[in-house]
Parts: sequence; structure tokens; C-alpha cells
Amino acid sequence: MRPPAAVVAIPSLGVALVGCSACRCVLGTAGAAGLDERLAAHTTQCPNRPPQPAPTRPGRPEVCPRCGCEAELSACLGGAWRCGDCLAEALLDDLDLPVVLTPAPLARIPRRRRRRRPVGPAPAVTPRPAPHIPEAPW
Repeated sequence: MRPPAAVVAIPSLGVALVGCSACRCVLGTAGAAGLDERLAAHTTQCPNRPPQPAPTRPGRPEVCPRCGCEAELSACLGGAWRCGDCLAEALLDDLDLPVVLTPAPLARIPRRRRRRRPVGPAPAVTPRPAPHIPEAPW
């Protein structure tokens, strides 16, 4: 059932605004073409609409006929109902997946030895002289 439309007259403008009575959203002016369609479309998406009971499907079982769990059921081909896990199993069983073989480990290649050098003192850093900036002629 659709909530009744809220109508508010605005005498200074000479119009009457029509909106949703649940969320006070303005949908148009009174007497405008297509107002009933806009109101019907809005009530299906209205954030303040009362919760509707979930539609029941005829022939839908309460539990999964394959595993007996009470998860949400999805319709399969042939009119059967399955839970998500059983549906995934059935889909994966239908696929002809190749056997995955892991490659044989590669023979270990000896690493090159790094040449070790003795650590000496750090080189001395000499400060660079400041660049010469000529004096201004004036």
C-alpha cells in the first residue's frame, strides 16, 4: 500500500506542492502530468518507507536439499534449489580443470663469492671555496 501524498499549498506562489508524506520529498505540483507515476516510483525507493515482507517463491524449500544447511538458497537449472557452497561445488565439478603440477626445484647454483676488501678510513672531505661575487658598481 502506498502512503498518501502530502499536499502543501503555497499561496504566495499560487501553487500546491505534492510530496511524499513519509520523507517530505517534493515530487511536483498538484495537477502536473505524471505525478502519480513519480509518486509510485519514489515510494519504492523512499528511505522512510515501512519494511515490506520478503516475497515467497512457491516450491522453495527452507533448507538446502543437498547438504541440509539453512543458508540463503539460489535457484539452479532444472528448478533445483542449492545453497552457495553446494552451487559452487556443482559448478566446479562440471569444469574439467587440469591437474596443477608444481615444477621440480631447480638445482642450486653456487653464488659467486664477493671479494672482500679491507675497510680503510673515510676519505677526508675538503670544503669547497665560496664562489666570487663581484661588487655592484653603484
